[in-house]
Amino acid sequence: MSTDEQKLDDIKELMIPIIKKNYEHVNNKTPDDQLCDQLWKVYEPTFIKQFDYNTRWSLRLLKPDVPKEVRYLEHEIRRLKVKSGLYGRSNKNRVVNMLKEAMNKYSGFIITKYTELRNESLGRKTTVIATEKPKSTENVEAQNIKASDKSPPTSNKQLIYRDKLLENWAEIFYDENDEQTPAKVDFWNQQSYILYVEEKSDAKKLEELKKIFFEETRANSDELYLSDEDLEVKWKNAVEDKVDDIKYVNDKLKRFRRTGLPKRVRQLNRDLMKVRFSRQFYEYDKEDAIKMIKNAAKPYSDQELMWWETSFGNSYYTDNETHYGKRMLIIQENTRTYHDRYATWTPKFSKLIKKLRKLECDQSKTVEQRMIELKPVNIEVHEALDKREKTPEEAEKYWEEEKQRRREEVEKCDQEVKKFKEAGPRVSYL
Repeated sequence: MSTDEQKLDDIKELMIPIIKKNYEHVNNKTPDDQLCDQLWKVYEPTFIKQFDYNTRWSLRLLKPDVPKEVRYLEHEIRRLKVKSGLYGRSNKNRVVNMLKEAMNKYSGFIITKYTELRNESLGRKTTVIATEKPKSTENVEAQNIKASDKSPPTSNKQLIYRDKLLENWAEIFYDENDEQTPAKVDFWNQQSYILYVEEKSDAKKLEELKKIFFEETRANSDELYLSDEDLEVKWKNAVEDKVDDIKYVNDKLKRFRRTGLPKRVRQLNRDLMKVRFSRQFYEYDKEDAIKMIKNAAKPYSDQELMWWETSFGNSYYTDNETHYGKRMLIIQENTRTYHDRYATWTPKFSKLIKKLRKLECDQSKTVEQRMIELKPVNIEVHEALDKREKTPEEAEKYWEEEKQRRREEVEKCDQEVKKFKEAGPRVSYL
């Protein structure tokens, strides 16, 4: 028996209880073993396809043209994937932050190369061109001088990768429908339209979702007839998930009501969501679907489009190289992030944190000298957070627990300083 066949048997053993549970939830009865085997056959090709991809991807990473840092990055991503405690909607932000932290260890060139190789293995087009990272500002200036010899573009667009940005999101939205069965995709999009587009109360949205749930359950049930009582029983089992869906999307949409964000950005989101969840979008081929997204975004400026993407994706572009050349957005989003972070701090706490960070990065002192000076400041910061003074014993105990983490912060800062110095004097000064 091959390794893949062994894996398939192991996965089947794990999947059968899930298949049974889903079937019971929809049909209100337990499937027998024969039916479970038939239902498993629907999932089997997906896993076989994944095995094939994993083999191709692993072999590709072993080729001599792949930098070792790309392999290290893949190892870190795999390590995150297998942490079962990170799954679930409530852990989303934590996972994103952990992934960002892992990726921050690598240059933009390595991340671009990693993306290029992944797309190559998946048979996708690469939307980012991998280029060597400039070793100094002199290289950047030389490239700019060379580029300026060419005639300026006729387009008045300032966002260089506007089309790539829209194509990327169109493909993400389009591929979502591949995750749904043909029998469910229409109901899924109807539900999503209500959640993302319709401006109704939560109670009204829940009523609309209930109607769709009844229609979907009737359409996909093996039973010839379902009474209203039968449907109500099934709804009781599903209503908690629907309420969670409403809360999840509401939290996402709150980002578009942040202070300083133009109303047109919110309208852009509604226009894109109308297309995303329309029947035409998922019934067209991918090229036409991409055109639909581009047409929806046409009335909006580059800046509005950039604001939309950072709000929709809940991100700001400081990690490695930016995806779409967003100079203005880097400044705006960092300003917003830092302002939101410090706005609730007391003057005393803010002053202590500044002192702490200045000490951590003080290049005129050794690591050990900084650690000695950091001890009282760190204890004082914690006392300000707790709003009470520590006893000498408590202070010593706290420092023993905190010391290693603080040392790591000092060493991390030294690495950052070194990295900026190596990038050249102008980058370091900036």
